[in-house]
Amino acid sequence: MKKTFLLLLFIGSLATIVRAQVGFEAGLNMANLAIESGGNKVGTKFRPGAAMGLFADLRLDQNAHIYFEPGAYYQNNGAGLTGTPSGKYIINAANFPLNLEYKSGYKCGRRFWVGIGPYIGLNINGSVDYNSATGIPASSTELVIGTSIKEVDYGIGLNVGYIGGKHLFARLHYQLGLDNEVPSGDSKNSLKQSSGGLTVGYMIRGCRARSVFGGSRRHEGNHWRGLKKNHWSTRQRFRTPPGPGV
Repeated sequence: MKKTFLLLLFIGSLATIVRAQVGFEAGLNMANLAIESGGNKVGTKFRPGAAMGLFADLRLDQNAHIYFEPGAYYQNNGAGLTGTPSGKYIINAANFPLNLEYKSGYKCGRRFWVGIGPYIGLNINGSVDYNSATGIPASSTELVIGTSIKEVDYGIGLNVGYIGGKHLFARLHYQLGLDNEVPSGDSKNSLKQSSGGLTVGYMIRGCRARSVFGGSRRHEGNHWRGLKKNHWSTRQRFRTPPGPGV
């Protein structure tokens, strides 16, 4: 948890330095595991859980379409077990995606986006729980991080989203783990994580984010009403000035 806190602090500090937009989000996370034991596949199914965290949007181009988006999230991962006895894997993790995002439209207006990038995950704790079956009592075994399952996971993630204006947004995400999480695993003994879900969130910083290449954009507010820059400039140029005494 100390590592998670330090990474959250780093993201917040980085966003403050470059005046990035920052947001937080929370929602549903549907997790699953691909498990092989002794060369045999273990039956699994998606297990619902929660995902919550924060991110920073660091603009990479002057037209405000391409962003670098580091984030830090707490996720309930794992899977349901469909064999006999049935049960579930519970893996609580901190995930740190490093996404490259493309956003349509104009800053502070309605926008769609799509992103892709790697992620690093830190497994915090977990357990394997089995339900009772005929002649078999229910049981629960703790996952020892570093012994039962590796501490670090990594993979690639995809996400698409929509923001309805300056603040509120929704995002669909999917992450595919690429590492075998069994510490002494091989091709016949493996565990790989995956998850996807839906979150909703809120942007908590203003609209005058600065490019990571420097330079402020004092007039970016001219996109708040969804007008293209040249249309806004024309409207401002020909707007009738106020009369005397106004």
